[in-house]
Amino acid sequence: GTIDNGRPDHRLRLHVPLARETDTALAGSPFELVERPLLSEGGALETPSATWPARGVVLAAGTAILHEGVFEYEVVGGGALAVTLLRCVGTISRTVLATRPFEAGPDVPTPLAQMLGETTFSLGIWPDAGRDTLLANWERFALPLARATAAGLGPLPPSGTLLELAGSAELSNIRRRGDRIEVRIWNPHIDARVHANVAGREIEMGPARIETVEL
Repeated sequence: GTIDNGRPDHRLRLHVPLARETDTALAGSPFELVERPLLSEGGALETPSATWPARGVVLAAGTAILHEGVFEYEVVGGGALAVTLLRCVGTISRTVLATRPFEAGPDVPTPLAQMLGETTFSLGIWPDAGRDTLLANWERFALPLARATAAGLGPLPPSGTLLELAGSAELSNIRRRGDRIEVRIWNPHIDARVHANVAGREIEMGPARIETVEL
């Protein structure tokens, strides 16, 4: 979608009704899926907040929102999932805040952060979503396969894969380190072991474990 914004100092959110009420949400974070309540714990320096960050995905009551990056969400009243599309601000912080006893940063003007003009966004709304296929479907949404036309006549076979990956572990990245290839995988489950096969190497991973495989 595209938003043509002409207003400063406001937040624009998309509300997605949930099929049933809930008091938790499952959100993507670096190397984990974390379950959170509707309200943060707060403390002496900050009041409890109903808005949370998510990396790529958030799941509540069987409805998932898929995003290309880090975004802000809230489960509103337990019955709707709200996702922030625009957060328009004119300064880094204010000298007086309702949620903190002191400012969160300097009162420095940020005119570009008002996000005036057109802003494009891409979201996926997935009803009847489940945890087990959440990350795989996020990859299909946010990381589409790159296509390129080849002239042919090269040494590679006409079909196949350059690196075999199989199993229940999630892939974080593949990169070259000198003359070697480094593959990083992780286990998204905090209560279960998973199995992975990386280029023919069998790997067993404990709960919430991150493994780096050098080939």
